[in-house]
Amino acid sequence: MIASMMAAWRRTPYSSRVKAGLVALLLLALSLSMGQVERINNGDGWRTLRSAQVASDHGYAAFAPFPRYFTFRPSAEIGMVDLIPMSSTGALVQTWAGVQRALGAEQFDFRWLSLTYLALYLGGILLIMLELHWAAGTALLLLLLNPYILAYFNSAYEESLVIALAPLLVYCALRDGTAVRRGSRALALLITASKVQFLPMMLSGLRRARWQHNAGFLLLALLLGGGIAVKGSKFSIPNGYNRYFNGLAYSMAGVSSWPARDFSGRAALAASRIDPATVHFPAGSEDARPYWGSSYWPTGAALAQPQQDLLGTHLRAWFWSTLLANPQYAYRIVSEPITTAAGADYRMDYLFRSTLPAPLLAPYGVLMRYWGALALLASTLSLLAALRARQVRYALYSLFLLGYPWLVVYGDGYFEFEKHLFPITLLGVLFPLARLLMRRPPTPAVAPAR
Repeated sequence: MIASMMAAWRRTPYSSRVKAGLVALLLLALSLSMGQVERINNGDGWRTLRSAQVASDHGYAAFAPFPRYFTFRPSAEIGMVDLIPMSSTGALVQTWAGVQRALGAEQFDFRWLSLTYLALYLGGILLIMLELHWAAGTALLLLLLNPYILAYFNSAYEESLVIALAPLLVYCALRDGTAVRRGSRALALLITASKVQFLPMMLSGLRRARWQHNAGFLLLALLLGGGIAVKGSKFSIPNGYNRYFNGLAYSMAGVSSWPARDFSGRAALAASRIDPATVHFPAGSEDARPYWGSSYWPTGAALAQPQQDLLGTHLRAWFWSTLLANPQYAYRIVSEPITTAAGADYRMDYLFRSTLPAPLLAPYGVLMRYWGALALLASTLSLLAALRARQVRYALYSLFLLGYPWLVVYGDGYFEFEKHLFPITLLGVLFPLARLLMRRPPTPAVAPAR
């Protein structure tokens, strides 16, 4: 096996070997410097780390940096149910925790997870680079070796795994063949299982029209969908609360025009920008007025359990009745998620920490400040190109990337909007660029007729 791998390596073009060597050196260099960037924990990361069976106090979740080491829970306290991962990210964390325990470690070393993310991310970039000219490959590498992106790999967010897999997903979307199609399906399942909001990514695994070709994949997708439904039911009240009191309220108030460009800034302005008196609350939904414009964290979570239960039974009905009772806001409800995503600040300074020199961060800071506009422009041009070339699958990809802000807002409101949306904006930039720059596969020669 090693001999065949060495033979394949010798047959690889010299330029490809040089690119592979460059990426390997980058992996080593970045591995040594990954501690210089991070995304701090906001609570989401703690849910994933519990899959590692760590003993850290839950109070740690309140906007503290992710430490490198966590003490393991005693094995006697871990039940069989605790070993069931709630996401693909959780499964990855749990796998590394099991390996570290087997090696005799008394603490979970978070760096193992960070390096896994980094290796997946650079591996996907390498596959794309192997089909690019040197100038284009270098430009793409500089674009993607972004400290604001790499910081995700030092966090336990579910979004981090999706970001790490984004280049691989793009490569598989643009190439054909048995291995690539299988890769598309595996990535679709992994990404979908990482978080409920990524359920539409399941469609990226469907590469052929005939259902017979997708039977096995669809069966796995059905089983996975059941698991996602169970997982999602645990957050039905928080998500429903944010969808109505935060998502609908912010859109009706024209959130894209507020002088704030990230989640924390919008939350600080909401009380002065949202006026319940401008909204018609239909009969039966007057109890919603006091919470209009708030978010579940902290307002809804602080309510007494009976009040939470009361709201939970009405949120779905209130959403639709309030929507239908205020037709004057129809345009804002449709347009605000898109325009807010385009103008958002994806630096997310309230979550980002770095010890890198300011001159190095500055150009990437400008890029991330206008990242949403870049993603919107790239996806729009990709859609137009796909329609002109009558490439239906690529057109559907582009439509999905363009419309994703609606799924975020009317799934979980504007709460941490940029964090939830960023993996899709990354695909929105990377997919059109790779499609434009990657070399087309050679057309098979047609044998002359005899």
